[in-house]
Amino acid sequence: MMIPSIVSVARNRLLRIDAVSHEVEVFRLGVPVHAELEGITLVGDEALMLRRKTGCPMVVGPGRAAAARVLLERSDCDIILSDDGLQHYALHRDIEIAVIDGARRFVNGLCLPAGPLREPVTRLR
Repeated sequence: MMIPSIVSVARNRLLRIDAVSHEVEVFRLGVPVHAELEGITLVGDEALMLRRKTGCPMVVGPGRAAAARVLLERSDCDIILSDDGLQHYALHRDIEIAVIDGARRFVNGLCLPAGPLREPVTRLR
């Protein structure tokens, strides 16, 4: 999990950071919710763990773009991080960070379920 490391680096540069995620249960509500205000049943364990580990405001929504809009409207953050957000094309981004296993690299180069990748290697430009 890279988000805590990225948060640490950004804070050392005096940047304000918020984060977004998505969770299946939130689809039932249809609106983004703040992870720190809701229980694990609604926002999921990963969002709460990231919130507790980083101290960043975390909004969980039915879509990352909607969650990011909530943060943009209610926060004056410099950076919004999206956990596992690379494949969410509706979410505008200025920079993307992809984590690659240093030992196994791209293994067989195939996407799920045939391989370990969530996106094809060609997605990395």
